[in-house]
Amino acid sequence: MKKSWLRRLGVAIVLGLFGAGMISTSAGAATTITGSCTDGGGVVWQTKVNWGNTYLNSAGQTMILVDFAGWTTNRGATTTDSIVRSYGPDGRVLQTLTRTATFDFRSGNAYDYRNPVNPPSAPGKSKITIKVGRDGDGYGNCTVTYLQPAITADPVIAAAGDLVCAPGYYVTRTRCQHKAVSNSIVGAPRPAMFLALGDLPSTTGTSCSSTQRRTSRRAVRRLPG
Repeated sequence: MKKSWLRRLGVAIVLGLFGAGMISTSAGAATTITGSCTDGGGVVWQTKVNWGNTYLNSAGQTMILVDFAGWTTNRGATTTDSIVRSYGPDGRVLQTLTRTATFDFRSGNAYDYRNPVNPPSAPGKSKITIKVGRDGDGYGNCTVTYLQPAITADPVIAAAGDLVCAPGYYVTRTRCQHKAVSNSIVGAPRPAMFLALGDLPSTTGTSCSSTQRRTSRRAVRRLPG
């Protein structure tokens, strides 16, 4: 093995930046969920909530970012009553945002919105509700409930080079650490793919020993790619 830093590192675990769609737990675009409801006066309201990334708060609890809970309707300036609530996974109300305001919805092209408190991350349990309707019309408002969507994590990729020494070399503290490399790859958090970075069992095309083949294959036999 030629690169001592690769021997010490064993394996590079890389967060993939592809195939994750709109949902991400580390970085990337928010997931926007839309809905609608009709209030007691027959006004149809279009609503949406942006669910962002997860993060750890100062207490070490995993939270989910919610930076937009909005509504619009096919009208112009309208005086609107709105209530936006955040709920934790146990059903407890974490925050209630109440407002009566006049807003120009520009025939459904502009959204009024609130920025609710972020709930603890619990897909299918934590939720945001939007209750909206025209103010002073004597009719009831309507409510849309948004459950936290399932999280799709970025794929994890295991990548390593200098995997196995050529026949005739022995394991020492500074070289031929193919078993340690294998253990690092196998111990990674369910990699989606393995990338061989070069300097595989042999640089000359000759076959490696059966022990070396077993060590190398053990690292990748459960990984696609």
